[in-house]
Amino acid sequence: MLKTNRILSTTLFSALSVIPSITQAQKQVKVRPNILLVIADDMSLNAGAYGDSFAKTPNFDKVAKNGVLFTNSFCVAPTCTASRSSVLTGRYSHNLEAAGDLWSLFPKKFITYPKILEEAGYSVGYIKKGWGPGEYEEGGWADNPAGWLQDSFKEFLDHSMALNKPFCFWHGSHCPHRPYKKGIGEEFGFDPKKVPVPENLPNTEEVRRDLTDYYYYVKKFDDELGEILDILDKAKQLQNTIIIVTSDNGMPFPRSKASLYDIGTRMPFAVMWKGKIEAGKIISDQISHVDIAPTFLEAAGLPIPSDMEGLSLLSLITKGEHLKREEVHCERERHAYNSRENHGSYPSRSIRDKDYLLIKNFRPDRWPGGSPINSYNNAGGFGDVDGSPSKEYILDHKEDIKIEPYFKMAFGLRPAVELYDLKKDPNQFKNLAQDSKYAEVVKTMENKLVKWMKNTNDPRAFGETDIWDTYPYFGKK
Repeated sequence: MLKTNRILSTTLFSALSVIPSITQAQKQVKVRPNILLVIADDMSLNAGAYGDSFAKTPNFDKVAKNGVLFTNSFCVAPTCTASRSSVLTGRYSHNLEAAGDLWSLFPKKFITYPKILEEAGYSVGYIKKGWGPGEYEEGGWADNPAGWLQDSFKEFLDHSMALNKPFCFWHGSHCPHRPYKKGIGEEFGFDPKKVPVPENLPNTEEVRRDLTDYYYYVKKFDDELGEILDILDKAKQLQNTIIIVTSDNGMPFPRSKASLYDIGTRMPFAVMWKGKIEAGKIISDQISHVDIAPTFLEAAGLPIPSDMEGLSLLSLITKGEHLKREEVHCERERHAYNSRENHGSYPSRSIRDKDYLLIKNFRPDRWPGGSPINSYNNAGGFGDVDGSPSKEYILDHKEDIKIEPYFKMAFGLRPAVELYDLKKDPNQFKNLAQDSKYAEVVKTMENKLVKWMKNTNDPRAFGETDIWDTYPYFGKK
């Protein structure tokens, strides 16, 4: 049984406001498709489909093989709550008030694609991690913005089919988020001697063992995806379900999650819609998580609200029509609450085109990983970086000549402006912002970044502000 019969409820006044447009749009859709989002928690491009032979991801690879694989997909913010807020609303997190902070609230005034679909007659549900972490009730929600909590996907699907209703479902895995059971990777056959070590981490035994544990939890996420695909297949619903598989932000390691470098923002992203999109396509267009909500709504034949800032991917994945977008943007505000005195964030914005990544750090006086010594920080310093054996090793050996560069990359102070040549420096290690040869590139990209910030009403485009530092926090203090 479903946990609540409110799964099929509608908000009458909201429904009335969109029904005329819905009716018109739905005339073009003969059979409304099911909508499924499967989202990992803290996963970078560690899948076989991306050439990572160490990863065990047959189900993600299956979705990519039978659908479309994106090689340049980016989250809006490399921190769970803000990222998921943008997925749900199709808006940049700087426009979502407290929902742009980790462990805060989600104001009810912001409309989400599950709510629109519910008002259009869809069954709407989620399991595991929906929007958050945070307290949606504090924002006026009776349900999680991702939908109504369910006991299982199978029961939800059976109930939706019995009512002859299309469904909108959010499977929010908790994997590969920490904490990890130490040694579980090796226990399940991941060899620490063979694990690929990202270049932003030192190649030590402690780090390799930590990475093998991460890969186990990546596999666990993929297993969950496989179960869902199997349930859909047995119910003969694969043919009419548009499936997006992605992650909310990058892997939980130093200089990854909570950073605007690619390893923190570049996401796995595969789309499958049998019979609707050509199988086996690989698309290099830069896309953003703000594109997910408009894509689902257009697929369902529904109008896209004017305040959604993303672009529908439907014509791109079904017809090969490229997006009218030259750059993608990422951002971050407050991550961990206790990382700095006065609960300050590390505010940053970025602009990325096919050649360069430029990052603007608005408070270069603050430590990007959190303050080194902070009596409020139970993590022992640098609290914006998840606790892990890899973090501990770098901090414990930061004075070692071989480890010092990794410490500086992950935890050291950063300049106000960073510029990276993506072709020559794909890991974004060499900052070119002060190189006179790139002065014109910096100027051009900074101007574009400011223009985007103004066009999207980013509060930081109109003067110094610490508004994100003042929003409530409901996590552990």
